[in-house]
Amino acid sequence: MENWPDLKIPITNLVLDSENTRIPRSDLGQQELIQDLVEFEDVYEIAKSIVNNGFFPSENLIVIQSNKKNIYTVLEGNRRIAALKVLFQPEILIGSSQKKFQALSKNFLNKIIEVRTVLAPSREDAEIIIANIHTHNYRRKWAPLRQAYFYKQKIDAKTTIEELISSYPGVDIKRFISMLDMHHIAKSYRFENQEADMLVHNERAFPITTLERMYDSPDVRKFLGIEFDKNGKVNGKISKKEFSKGFKKIVKDITEGTVDSRTMSKSHQRKKYLKEFSSVDKPNVDKKGFFLAENFEVDEMDFDKGEHEKKVNKKRSKRLPKGLIPSGITFNLDNSSLQELFIELKKIDVKKCPNATGILFCSFLERSLHQFFIDTKVIKVDQKVSLEKLMNLVNSNKSGIQDPKAIEAAKRNTNKMTDLYSTYSMNAVKHNKDFSFSEETVRNLWNNFEALIKLILNPSTNSNG
Repeated sequence: MENWPDLKIPITNLVLDSENTRIPRSDLGQQELIQDLVEFEDVYEIAKSIVNNGFFPSENLIVIQSNKKNIYTVLEGNRRIAALKVLFQPEILIGSSQKKFQALSKNFLNKIIEVRTVLAPSREDAEIIIANIHTHNYRRKWAPLRQAYFYKQKIDAKTTIEELISSYPGVDIKRFISMLDMHHIAKSYRFENQEADMLVHNERAFPITTLERMYDSPDVRKFLGIEFDKNGKVNGKISKKEFSKGFKKIVKDITEGTVDSRTMSKSHQRKKYLKEFSSVDKPNVDKKGFFLAENFEVDEMDFDKGEHEKKVNKKRSKRLPKGLIPSGITFNLDNSSLQELFIELKKIDVKKCPNATGILFCSFLERSLHQFFIDTKVIKVDQKVSLEKLMNLVNSNKSGIQDPKAIEAAKRNTNKMTDLYSTYSMNAVKHNKDFSFSEETVRNLWNNFEALIKLILNPSTNSNG
């Protein structure tokens, strides 16, 4: 790692990692990733620390080059970058979190526009370092089950358990293999209580350490008729059906809170619990057989992270249309060519064409502002005014604009390329060979200028008429 180059990278050129181990799903867009980390990974506390104490330079972020020039994917430090991005623009969040960050953002006076990073040669090289950070006590640990699924990704990518043990010498790989096997079996069951189903499949919330406490006990393993091999793989020594009678009850009791780490911490407590099993639930260890975790089929189509996350994802889907401009925005300017651009910005696929969308948006913003000031007689019809001067007009007494959000958007205009909302940055994508837009950048541009655009597209709604 000491030979990896140090880079200072603008916040706007950093994207979050969709394969982040903290996040159970890998199909989320950038705003959804930020929302997920805010909802479930204490990003607010990090943001509060940054506002109060600054961004600690000793905690380097680890990045890799993305498939876009000058855009880097954050492998280590996703929560910190999410915190910075939301402090810059709380409007990218939905729900109650937005108000909390808006209040915090007002005190974010010394805004950080770039951060120090370490550029890893590849994801594989970085992951060895990152895994050691988050499976020891150097940084906030990943939850145990998320740690286990980190190593499952390696196995799915054809890394053997022996290779994992060799690559991660300080990690108890055997423990995580056992955890993966037992959780896999638990997910294969269906329960009458739908909440139990959802909890078992929720890799963040399921109390895996309680289950681990149970199967780590020799008494419980004997009761269930299982052993673990040298690599931690479960080996069933009795009939699969008989094993499932007992194990399904244990999983059910854990989901319902009947069994927890407190009530099962002692050997005598576990023995008493097992003695109370009815004949229906007690495995018959005399019925010999053999099974592995792979013999239990998990229907991933039924995976459900819970009602809370479903609601969040439902809101997200409304928040991120395919095009840049949401369907509810109206156009009331007397300019047919501008209206054509407006329609295209509603239809264009931002995810697939971020640079085309960004260039089109910047052109649309400049031309719309120009038309608005002609219509409101602030400038003459034949007067040519640059985007920078148009922004300055918005923030002047001449404009008649009184909407505080519209004025705030214009106030963010600077001559720095590192500032996302600067006219320099918006023009750079058209003229600078080293500058490009990401989907996140373009959507953030829209979020920043949305209030201003709504106003200039509908001049009659302006307070000065």
